[in-house]
Amino acid sequence: MKSKSDAMKDVGTVLDTKVYIEKRTVTNNDKRVQKETWDPYGEVWAQKNKLFGKEYFAAKSLGEEKTIKFKMRKGTISSKLNPVDFRMKVNEDGLYVIYDIKDTDPIPNSLWIVISGKARM
Repeated sequence: MKSKSDAMKDVGTVLDTKVYIEKRTVTNNDKRVQKETWDPYGEVWAQKNKLFGKEYFAAKSLGEEKTIKFKMRKGTISSKLNPVDFRMKVNEDGLYVIYDIKDTDPIPNSLWIVISGKARM
């Protein structure tokens, strides 16, 4: 059973962003030219958090200030994500923004996972 402080941390998490996960598929045509396609893999609800403070300035110095962190529940979809084969698509004000997955960070002793993604331009 969770302690009261751990349970209260979970109460403050609002999953208000629908994230569409897409999986990369590479196929060869008859001329042996590789074609990359992105197929729907699943959808999850997440909490979208922008970088701030020290984290933001460290990312900005590397030119990655468009990095966003998504906090979502651990599950069959989120536990299999890797930066090479998956990407995220989020509907922001009627436009879809695609995020390349940079890092997955499961929170120990918790039911949450934090996925860092960089917005494509």
